[in-house]
Amino acid sequence: MKLLRLTPVLVALSAAATAHAVPPAEADLDELASMYALHALYENYAVACRHNMGAGHPSKTVDPETGTYGGIPPGSPEWNQLVQAFESYVATMCDSMSADYFVAEQKALWRETLDGDALKSTLSFYRTAAGARFLNGANASVAQLQARIDQKVARDTEEASQRFQAETYEIVRQYAERNTPWWQVWLDVIVRIVRAVF
Repeated sequence: MKLLRLTPVLVALSAAATAHAVPPAEADLDELASMYALHALYENYAVACRHNMGAGHPSKTVDPETGTYGGIPPGSPEWNQLVQAFESYVATMCDSMSADYFVAEQKALWRETLDGDALKSTLSFYRTAAGARFLNGANASVAQLQARIDQKVARDTEEASQRFQAETYEIVRQYAERNTPWWQVWLDVIVRIVRAVF
């Protein structure tokens, strides 16, 4: 019951504290972004994104034998179009923002959530030897976490791509079986045998 009576008081105190919070200074936000190595963090993300997206490159997903994507052969004009379309897709996915945008967005969030006085105290701690060791360890662990996540995503992407290709091949085969004249099916078998022999 006492807690219920105290709740309005706590809400009022919290609102008053929030209303009187000192906004963080821009220089302090810049220093924090630098200490957290946000530019490098973004660059690591962009490199990992491109690496992980590589599993979907047409050279790894288009199979002329199985008819995936219509069996477009490498070297054809359509192949070049397919590669360009994929590279445009990767650029959109991985380069849709820049390191500067990433840092600006993080700083905007900090502006909304951090108290300027608390940030100054935190920065003072980070400037000490103990604070620098803590920050170096924290930044290193973020980089290691990113590397572990990238490895898992790469494995999962490769497995998912292989599974998708196998399922797509089977679906295309079933469709072709139901919708291809008997003579075309036999002609395809003969062509595959000739290719295998020669």
